[in-house]
Amino acid sequence: MYCRDDWNVKSWIPPAVRRADGSVGVEYRQQMTKQRLKKNGYGRRWRVESFMSGLKRTMGSALAARSESSLFTEASLKVLAYALRL
Repeated sequence: MYCRDDWNVKSWIPPAVRRADGSVGVEYRQQMTKQRLKKNGYGRRWRVESFMSGLKRTMGSALAARSESSLFTEASLKVLAYALRL
């Protein structure tokens, strides 16, 4: 609820039907149909996972910066360097 209310994040996890009548109980789960998931790009997680794997392999999995702004700067530079390397 925190992410939905404060950050307007939408979750896209397919619903598991556990009721005898075949209905899905919660309001948000009813919205997660196969058509809607496909329309919103669900199923392309492998692309992100592949990118992150390659990034961590070549650039390392840890950041050295300590402050929040420096962390974002360092992470951005690593992503930029990895993208330019491709």
